[in-house]
Amino acid sequence: MEKNVLISFLVPCYNSEAYMHICLDSLLKANHDQIEIIVVDDGSKDKTGEIADKYQAENPDVIRVIHKENGGHGDAINDGIKVATGKYFKIVDSDDWADLDALNKVLEAISNAKEEPDLYLMNYVYYKGYENRAKVINYKSVLEPNKLLTWKDVKFKNLEKNLTLHSCMFKLSVIKESGVVLPKHASYEDNFFVYAGMVHTKTVMYIDGDFYCYLIGRDGQSVSYANCVKKYKDHLLCSQSMNDFTDLMAIKKNDKARYKVLYHHIRLIFCISVLYTRLSKEPKSREDFKLFLKDLKAKHKKLYKKLRYGSIAGFLLFPGAFGRGFNRFILWLSKKFVPFDV
Repeated sequence: MEKNVLISFLVPCYNSEAYMHICLDSLLKANHDQIEIIVVDDGSKDKTGEIADKYQAENPDVIRVIHKENGGHGDAINDGIKVATGKYFKIVDSDDWADLDALNKVLEAISNAKEEPDLYLMNYVYYKGYENRAKVINYKSVLEPNKLLTWKDVKFKNLEKNLTLHSCMFKLSVIKESGVVLPKHASYEDNFFVYAGMVHTKTVMYIDGDFYCYLIGRDGQSVSYANCVKKYKDHLLCSQSMNDFTDLMAIKKNDKARYKVLYHHIRLIFCISVLYTRLSKEPKSREDFKLFLKDLKAKHKKLYKKLRYGSIAGFLLFPGAFGRGFNRFILWLSKKFVPFDV
């Protein structure tokens, strides 16, 4: 008898032997008839592959393991999309985990839904260590819970409220329809993944549950300040991929509600790209940023003008030492609202 898989969970793993069990154990607490877990061992050099195989042997009804050459987080997602069979597709990084009560709430919502939304949104929680809840990011001020909504019902008023990989669970058919292929060996590509899904999303449902538990402060995390600055090129690549994915200004003509949500997201990622590139001390960073802006202006002139002259990003582009000082101030200010680093 075939399973009716409601959610395909993808767990990308790279050298995750020390903590991947926390993630997998949290997902395995759910009803095995309703989920599948795809573990991608992305060319790990430690015992990640062995641990994944052991979990699969002990849970053959729910866990599937893919072993591959190292291609990065985005490439692991690409492979997971190809083999997933669930109605919805949810990525949970190997150092994070899911809250059981919220997970059951989501599964119940999917099971009882009279109309299936293209996107489920859930809360996520920053943890500084596995026991220390730092902050809950919810969408109560933006969305009415447990109701099928369209983009017309979604009102983002500030950059703190935005859609992230942690909060989003797209219908698998929406992701496949988007045709998104994430770049290899690049960080922060999850923002591009979310954007691609949003482009093809028509309906949304918000479940007010603290579903995703997001660990911050682990050594080597891509979201640490040092890595964000060091990998400024990946931020630029993500932003450029989003710019090139669809003609956003054409969407504005036909669907202003969807345009507003997409622009909110693309503006945020543009600001992040500007911020970390300008804070980089790499000699080549200034030239890389000039080329990025030149490409944006050449391909998407209207979007370039709006981002550079009609948004907060314009203030981040002040020249010289004053401009870099202003960027440092904005980074400091953002940490007061969102504790993405410790």
